[in-house]
Amino acid sequence: MNANRMTERSVEALRDAQIHAIRAGHQEFGAAHLLLALLDQPDGLVPAVLKRAKVDAALVAGAAREVADRQPRVTGSGVEAGKVYVTPDLQQALVKAAEEASRLGDSYVSVEHLFLGLISSNPQMRELLGDQGVTYKGFLADLKQVRGNHQVTSPTPEDIFDALEKYGVDLVVQAREAKLDPVICRDQKDPPDPVQDNKEQSGADWRAWRGKGSHRRRPGSAYCSG
Repeated sequence: MNANRMTERSVEALRDAQIHAIRAGHQEFGAAHLLLALLDQPDGLVPAVLKRAKVDAALVAGAAREVADRQPRVTGSGVEAGKVYVTPDLQQALVKAAEEASRLGDSYVSVEHLFLGLISSNPQMRELLGDQGVTYKGFLADLKQVRGNHQVTSPTPEDIFDALEKYGVDLVVQAREAKLDPVICRDQKDPPDPVQDNKEQSGADWRAWRGKGSHRRRPGSAYCSG
């Protein structure tokens, strides 16, 4: 896979998977190492999607660590320090990840593509994740909720997706559930105060009447500027 067509977080995940294998004394790093790296990324997109699905990423990471640590440790004079090889199952997962990126219309292979590649190409990873309630279709559905209509067109898309997950507000859903605040710019941390709102509205109407005569602002409208 061309590293130039991978996002920064994807490159970091592969590097971290390799580091984990080296520290564990493994001569190869494979699908379990990559899964562990994806789950361990601070503020990562994959843990965020799993959280939306009410899946404990720490439990999944523990299961992945157990699988990765089953690999035999290689020591001795014939072992080159710091040198590990990619397993065939990881190579296959990377190929599937590139296919997932293409299917979703993305220009770069991001961490979610790597995760989907692991699920779709590796029976062991599919079983491990399935035991925790994670499926290909389920993850893809939750991913679309986080990503929305955004596509991966740069090496740093996860930062945008993280912001959407943390701060994005679906106004349509809020309106449907009658939770949409009529004062558009009010911080949602401060609950509406009907008494204070009425006072503010009345004062605004009085000032508008005094200053502009009949061209005062229509009662009931609230907006912000700046």
